[in-house]
Amino acid sequence: MAPAACAAREPRSSDDRITWQPCELVGDPLLLGIAFPDDRLGFAVGGTTERGPSVVLHSEDAGASWTEVEVGTNGRLYDVDFPTLRRGYAVGVGLILRTKDRGRSWEPVTIPADRWLSAVDFVSREVGFAVGGDERAAVLWTTTDGGDHWTPIDERLPDAGRVALRDVRFFDEEHGVVLGEQGVLCETRDGGATWTLVETDSDAWLRSIFVEGERTWIAASPGLLTRAAGEARWTEIGAFAEEKLCDVHFLDDRLGWVTRFAGSVHATSDGGATWFPSLELRGTPTSLTQLGDEWLFVASDAGIWRLALPR
Repeated sequence: MAPAACAAREPRSSDDRITWQPCELVGDPLLLGIAFPDDRLGFAVGGTTERGPSVVLHSEDAGASWTEVEVGTNGRLYDVDFPTLRRGYAVGVGLILRTKDRGRSWEPVTIPADRWLSAVDFVSREVGFAVGGDERAAVLWTTTDGGDHWTPIDERLPDAGRVALRDVRFFDEEHGVVLGEQGVLCETRDGGATWTLVETDSDAWLRSIFVEGERTWIAASPGLLTRAAGEARWTEIGAFAEEKLCDVHFLDDRLGWVTRFAGSVHATSDGGATWFPSLELRGTPTSLTQLGDEWLFVASDAGIWRLALPR
């Protein structure tokens, strides 16, 4: 599928408009996660079918162009994380891949079970967490030896939190969250030793979380939730009450974006009060990833697109 043309909708100033640029890549795999170990080197992961060949793309020019890395495994990859410049991890359907050489080669590591993994986050070189699951149960695994061994710790979740999980984010080595179906959001303040359920007043599929300053945002299917620090309750953004969203990202307290399954990226320039189309695609945009102060990337099944950030 060729990338569709997009219309610039948000001005930087009266004579300078923000536009998305399609990145150069071969083929049209469904891409679901992007990570940049440094300001030039990037990796995107995905796969056309759930049990088909794993897809890893790499870039050496800050995401302008991408080429495929042969990994030789099957299973769609959903997320990728690099805790160091040389070491990275990708998770997906029934596998975790690891690289120790800046992404030149990838190898599967031994995992506790053949489970569906949707997100990975490393808090240090050695300690990381992976989440996923399905209608059977939640998956919450941790490693303390750089991915050599993974240990299930889903029994540490409260009973109501043992659903399929879709995202994991740690803000420091002690404070982290996992979120997933049925409006579940669980929080740890002790590095994953214990978890408590956070009330969201939602039964939606919570897909991703982003914190900007004093405000937290959650992209859901359907809905967009937000809460300021110190507030007890979450607010649902009316513009997306019936919309299936995949990801949310903010540059500052005013400028942000969400990806819609319906085929577009929407943006706000007033802290979420109003939203407008920023990029229209013939496919489904998935994740949003920022590279330094220069670029914002969106992965999709219509290629990779990047946006020059305002200075």
